[in-house]
Order: sequence, then structure tokens, then C-alpha cells
Amino acid sequence: MEECTVPRNVFGKQCFGDLNIPTGPKCRQVCEAAVALGYKLLALNTPVVATSCLPQKVGGGGKKGKKRKLEEKTGGILSATAAQTGQDGVPPAKRPAWIEELMEKHKDVRILQRLTVIFYDINHLQTVLSQENVASYDILAVVPTNHDALVSCVISSLVFDIITFDIEGPHWIKKVKLNMQKGKVAAEKDVYFEITYSPSFHGDEPLENMIYIGDRVREDICTRKIKNVVISSGASAPDELRCPQNVLGIGYLLGFDETTTRICIREHVQKIASKGDSRKFGKSWVAFTPNEQEKEKAEV
Repeated sequence: MEECTVPRNVFGKQCFGDLNIPTGPKCRQVCEAAVALGYKLLALNTPVVATSCLPQKVGGGGKKGKKRKLEEKTGGILSATAAQTGQDGVPPAKRPAWIEELMEKHKDVRILQRLTVIFYDINHLQTVLSQENVASYDILAVVPTNHDALVSCVISSLVFDIITFDIEGPHWIKKVKLNMQKGKVAAEKDVYFEITYSPSFHGDEPLENMIYIGDRVREDICTRKIKNVVISSGASAPDELRCPQNVLGIGYLLGFDETTTRICIREHVQKIASKGDSRKFGKSWVAFTPNEQEKEKAEV
């Protein structure tokens, strides 16, 4: 059984977070760069395709045909993200040794594990989220690949934290139709809509898609009381990261004022992390940590 560690409280009034750093060959470099830019709360993102997360039956003549149908429905990719799941469903969250080294070096930094499920059918999403290994992740996010999937996950009783969008990939939804009622339902469930900015550096179309999502979220969901939006990088390389001050400029591009953008990369990030802690430790918990003097006495 995995050891249950008490969550580290890292947030202050000027602390910022980035909850979408893809796992990959440059993951460590991206995290180190993010810490250097002033981010205190990070999340390593492991994406999976919902139907490929289900245990596969070995044998059967129709396997290749089923795979082709799945590729058509999911936009044509069963890529490296899906290959990570293997034959046994959702992979358990992996925590490399360098994470503890980085957190030991920077006492005010916390690194979480995030699972992002790409799905086109709410029943597939429900089956994936019910798997045992899902509990090993701190944050749960979903990527709907069509409008029906988007509406279904908003109004469903499934427990997750973030709804995000595939801005530059084959799972892009060309028409996002939401309204303030749906936004209120999501806010009552503490579900946040995520906008990632690094894909917009890869071409005009991803940039237009990012601005479109920002416009839809701002016009159709956000009100004076409800602004359940979080802005993340999605950076797979250090040069795709932007410091918090530059993210404020990206917020202006999306139509958000400075105060709203700060909330999106600070307060909302903290709330999402706290919701994940509540799933693991309960809504109320007390943690006792020894101070430096007690540690010195224990060593003597």
C-alpha cells in the first residue's frame, strides 16, 4: 500500500500555481523552470483515452476493427497517451525520485499528480473514474471530445475537478455551447474550466481556439459571483512557460481583467488542490509537523 503523506500547505497571498505540466522527457526541467519563475504548486499531468483505459480481452477476430472504430470516434489517435495505459486500465500515479529532491530543496513547493481522461461517452468516463488506480491521483480532469460529452459531464454526478479542452489536437470541439445555468451547476460541484496557453504558441489555429474558449467561458459561464476558471500552461518544454506577470497579459487576451486572471492562477489553483486533499484525507483533518528544534532533539 502506498504511504499516505500529509499534504504540504504552500500557499500564501502571493503564491501562484500551474496545474498542467505534461509528463514527458522534459518534465523535470519544466518543473524546475516553473519554480524559478515563482510557481509554488505544480501538477504533473498524465492523459489517457477513456475506452483504452478499460481492460482489454485478449483474442477475438474483431479487435482490429474495434480499434479502427475507436480511432474514428476519438479523432484518429490512440497515441502515446493511450499507450501508457497498457492492458490493465488506468496506470497508477508514478512519483519519480526527483520530485522529492525538488520539494526538499524548495520547502515552499508542492508537486501533485493529475489524471486527465479524454472521452466521448459519459459511460466510458464513469467506468474509468471508478477504477482503483484513479484514487492515487490528486487531481482529476476530463477532456470531452464533443458537445454531448461536455454537457453530460457538467450535469453528471461524477466527481472530478477540471474540464479542459484539446486546443490543438484532434479532440477539439468546434462549437462549445454552454450557458450560465451550466456554469452554475459546475460551480456548485467545484468543477473548474481550464484554459491552457502553451498550445497557442504552436500556430494561428491553436491561438484562435484558445481565444474562442476564453470568449465562450467568459460570456457563457462567468458572472460576478461565478468565475470558475483556471489558467494553466500545458508546457512540455521550459521555453513554453510564462511567469505569472506574463500570464496576466494572456488573461487580457482572453478578455479577463487583472484581478480575475490572478484569481485563476492563484485562489482557484489552491481550491482545486484542497478539493483533492479532501478526497484523500476527508473534509476535516489535522496534521502535526515537528519544528526544527524538535527534529534536532530527536537526532540527539
